[in-house]
Amino acid sequence: MFRDWKWTVGFGAAGAAFVLVLSAWRNPLDTTLLRSLIAFAAFTALALAARYVLKIFLEAKPERPASGGDSRNRGRLVDVTVSDEGAPLARMIQQQWLESKPAEKPEDAAEARNDAEKAEFKPLEPKRLTTLDRLDPQKIAGAIRQMTDEEGR
Repeated sequence: MFRDWKWTVGFGAAGAAFVLVLSAWRNPLDTTLLRSLIAFAAFTALALAARYVLKIFLEAKPERPASGGDSRNRGRLVDVTVSDEGAPLARMIQQQWLESKPAEKPEDAAEARNDAEKAEFKPLEPKRLTTLDRLDPQKIAGAIRQMTDEEGR
């Protein structure tokens, strides 16, 4: 804390100079110097206190492992876990590949591999969640009414 003493003394000297300039024109010299000395001590003490407080608040503290009962770290540590969404996609690709693949005989396995290499790219076609072919007109009208009622509020 005391290794940067130049800033602390500089702040004290600036405060003493400020008081010296303000009181020199209406006070005798000995009063002005005494007030400047007191101002130097006060500004130096103020700078030390400010540096101490800033050091406490801005000092990097070593991280401790988070425990369930430690409420001081609550909201500071983030545990991000990403779910594996690749498994359903892999199953869908495998299912589509098995559906498009004809039944093979063991002796035709070599030919099937060559045919698979020559096969064209076929994009994945996932099942649709809703189909627009079989919509009930009454459900559509009800949905539109509900949306217009919510919009009017």
